[in-house]
Amino acid sequence: MATTALIGCIASLIGSFIANVDHKRKHIAVLRLLDFTGPAVGLYVILQGCLLSLTAYVGGYSIYLIASQVLNRALASNLTTGQMLCKITLEHSLIAMALTTVVAILVASIGAYRAINIEPAQSLREL
Repeated sequence: MATTALIGCIASLIGSFIANVDHKRKHIAVLRLLDFTGPAVGLYVILQGCLLSLTAYVGGYSIYLIASQVLNRALASNLTTGQMLCKITLEHSLIAMALTTVVAILVASIGAYRAINIEPAQSLREL
């Protein structure tokens, strides 16, 4: 089940990052005309993907923290002292953050490859 979710997540992110690169094609072409190298543009796309993914991770983790407190308090009468229904350890949250970063880098690399191959003159000619 987790594998299916991971594959769906990766497929969704690939589509999102490719659409993002296509949407910003003209802006990337201007960067290339301003003498930004292909690797610099690719790094920009990868960093943007990582920042977006880590922002989403922080948002999701924040929602978890709030929801777990609500659930633990609501069901406290059914639990023994010191027990928690919802608990993610620091180790597990760091592993999840690392996996989020790795997946973001791998997926954004596909978008970066497309960004590197943008021909500035051809993209601007379409204006």
